Amino acid sequence: MIYATDESGSFALQRTSFECSVLTTLVCPPSLRPVLAAFVQTHCASWEVSELHASKLDADQRREVAIFLANQELIWTATVIDNEIFPGAEVEPWRDEQVSIFEKTWQASQERGSTHPAYAGRGDEVRRLLRRGASSPSFVEYGIVMPRHVHDAVQASISRYRGRHWRQDWCSPQLLFDAKDRYGERLLTSILFPILATDAMALDLPVDYQQAGHPLLTTHGSSNSGIDLVSFFDGLPRFPESHAEPLIQLVDVIGWIAQRHLRFPDDDDASDAYRILRRRQFSTDIWRFRFFARRGVDKAGLRRYAHLL
Repeated sequence: MIYATDESGSFALQRTSFECSVLTTLVCPPSLRPVLAAFVQTHCASWEVSELHASKLDADQRREVAIFLANQELIWTATVIDNEIFPGAEVEPWRDEQVSIFEKTWQASQERGSTHPAYAGRGDEVRRLLRRGASSPSFVEYGIVMPRHVHDAVQASISRYRGRHWRQDWCSPQLLFDAKDRYGERLLTSILFPILATDAMALDLPVDYQQAGHPLLTTHGSSNSGIDLVSFFDGLPRFPESHAEPLIQLVDVIGWIAQRHLRFPDDDDASDAYRILRRRQFSTDIWRFRFFARRGVDKAGLRRYAHLL
């Protein structure tokens, strides 16, 4: 499976004005990628654009992309965080908690000899980034929102792509992000993947996947018999240039539509495109968006998002 992920917003929860940020992931079975690539190539040529970038498309073009995606066997997930449902003052306590979890997990993996090769000898670097080396917005995005978002995207895809028909699509999972500078790529990897390595992030396999020789059973097991997400993504995400990766372009359009509908419910074009995108979704998606809220927040009381709930 391919998990193309994109972000919208600054993740700067310390701002005094309202700040809303969204992570979006498009899940694509590799067997369907050629169809998506052909669509992107054809429409870039037809619309005379170098790539499908949502903010540079008009409403009719975004709607056409939404219709195409809604008629494919694809799913997408979105996670929202803002400084009302997760105040900036809670970032540092969360960071301290993640450092504590990392220390325990790192020590246990060292003792078992199970540390992924990508992280061998990098304990001090990861520890520094988790403590204070990453800026607060970077930590919010990579250390607070993204681990659970990636976890949920994989869980959703496991629920959706069952059966022998999809078996080969599980052989080499990939996590894709739009290309960043070298520091940004190292920062994302060094914060995200040590958190994904914790037992709390492992996923159980439904009985449908307990077939002899299934890729998820044979290559991605964890110490607690679930899916080890670090092994699942081979220890590292990939960072293709957006103009060269159609899935990154398509998730950009999905994320733009989703965030626009989230923030501007009176935008009829965005609402229409969003309803089209929702035609094909996994059955367990109760909330149109998943909200990353502080503990105890009543999601039903989120006034800004009443139109979604």
